[in-house]
Amino acid sequence: MKPYTISKTISGSRVLLPIQIEGAERKLLPDALRGNSVVSVSIVESHSLDRTWFARTLLASGRCLEFTSSTTEVGNWVDFGTLNIKVCNAPPSIDKKLSTYPLKDFVVKQVSLLIVEDGGVVIEAGIVLSESASRELAFIAGEIPGSFSILLPGHVGDLDLQFPLDRYRRVEFKEEI
Repeated sequence: MKPYTISKTISGSRVLLPIQIEGAERKLLPDALRGNSVVSVSIVESHSLDRTWFARTLLASGRCLEFTSSTTEVGNWVDFGTLNIKVCNAPPSIDKKLSTYPLKDFVVKQVSLLIVEDGGVVIEAGIVLSESASRELAFIAGEIPGSFSILLPGHVGDLDLQFPLDRYRRVEFKEEI
């Protein structure tokens, strides 16, 4: 994946910075996740859920999602982060350099995007996997270029986001915005 996002012009002069997906078609990803169980989330030992640069989500199907983040400059030293999602087969063994957070009985029922708009730029800055309204798993691009935060069910922490959480708008994950 590219370390930056290829922007697209939408609705006149607005620019979209989309999530990059590798290993699956964007339009098929939500259906592939719905009904699947998330077994665990792993991050590099020296990172935290509030600020990381890599995460692997293991699914009961034997597949996994690997998350990273890209930063794209839109001009005048202004840049925004988006997520990268790589869909792949789960590794044959657990990487000992990763800290793993197991999730019990987390079946994905809904897949949403977190969108934020700033100065004519529409940023797909995060993804939310929901089991219920009170049990959600979110990956959201961070303040520091290339970083992102993870919100696990029951996790309380200081998310290091680009924008205050109330600026993000949740929309259904679909082929195009």
